[in-house]
Amino acid sequence: MVTAQAFRPLNACLHPASEAGTRRHVRALSSRAASGVALLLALLAAEAIAADRAGLDLERRFANTVHPFLESYCLGCHKRASST
Repeated sequence: MVTAQAFRPLNACLHPASEAGTRRHVRALSSRAASGVALLLALLAAEAIAADRAGLDLERRFANTVHPFLESYCLGCHKRASST
């Protein structure tokens, strides 16, 4: 069923009585947008923290595993060769 409100004239939106409803609608949209931005920033921060932890773990594993191997088997000869 079609109501009379469905066919309001365009200037009805400019009527002062409809201004309060419009303001509420804009505030609701602004609130949703702010919530969306806050959620996006929180997700990006969480991903950055996880990436930082992964980087630290990788550095630790390199220092404990790869670097000692390089010291024992590679850098003895190749370190000298690169300095001359």
